[in-house]
Amino acid sequence: MKINVRYGLPFIEVTICYLGRELHLKNVLLYTGSAGTIFGADAVDDIGVKIEPGDFLNKIRGVGGVEIVYSKKFDFVKVGLVLQEGFEVEIDD
Repeated sequence: MKINVRYGLPFIEVTICYLGRELHLKNVLLYTGSAGTIFGADAVDDIGVKIEPGDFLNKIRGVGGVEIVYSKKFDFVKVGLVLQEGFEVEIDD
């Protein structure tokens, strides 16, 4: 895994897959202070990730305040040579 430091922050490349559709993201902030993994809705819209009835909603708190996110289980998330199948992420609208 290659970490690129920009603006004093670590960024990585990630490949995600949802319902068989893959997407390669080149500028993903590696934030080690988070309890989970969050992707912006705009970033994952191209592979069909959308909120649906029955999706689990969660309230998260951070420096920027409180936000509502929904959860999705991705087929896999891959960083470098590491691939994790059935990876649950939160989507920030």
